[in-house]
Amino acid sequence: MKTTAGHFPDFLGIGATRGGSSWLYRVLSRHPDVWMPPVKELHYFDKPHEGRRTVSLGGRVPLVRIRDYLIGERKRSTGDSLAETVRWDLCYFFGRRSLEWYQSLFRPRAAQITGEVTPAYAKLEPQTITRIAELNPEIKALYMLRNPIDRAWSAVVNDLARKRRRNIAEVPNDELVRKVERVARSQRSDYAANIRNWRRTVGADRLFIGYMEEIKEQPEDLLV
Repeated sequence: MKTTAGHFPDFLGIGATRGGSSWLYRVLSRHPDVWMPPVKELHYFDKPHEGRRTVSLGGRVPLVRIRDYLIGERKRSTGDSLAETVRWDLCYFFGRRSLEWYQSLFRPRAAQITGEVTPAYAKLEPQTITRIAELNPEIKALYMLRNPIDRAWSAVVNDLARKRRRNIAEVPNDELVRKVERVARSQRSDYAANIRNWRRTVGADRLFIGYMEEIKEQPEDLLV
């Protein structure tokens, strides 16, 4: 049964990493009929650390939220007042993880739908997907895919440049090949298995599959 405490999401963006999920989040964040959390990836179902705080205050997410406030982007996905946004951030950063905490992060207005985008959800275990479907039997999943080689290369470049501050031109070719192969072999790249797991539970009619190539070539058609 769907719990009555808080608001469980109507949809989940489940991936894939480096496959267009950021574009999906930005588009949905700006739609007047959709309420999106101010933070893109909530990581509730793939990191079930009940009772703990959700993120480190010394990590990247708090810095991004500070930037959002400074440049006036803090309400882009919600339209909330400053006081409402501050209350959301306090709940998100200082609340203890639980189902009630997770549901409290979704605050749609009347006639709005709500959801979140966490690419790591694509590879959730079947029992976790089943739990999600039990919490909301009408849940929809949005899965954005990308050519596996292009996705692996993008993931490696992003990891080296943004996270490790390395110049990719200085990385030996054999190291690059190993990194790409490791990403390509990961569960995140096993599209077929991930689709089977989600389709088996939520049904083919509630699993939307889009492609990064469509975003580049026909983004308007993808949104229809």
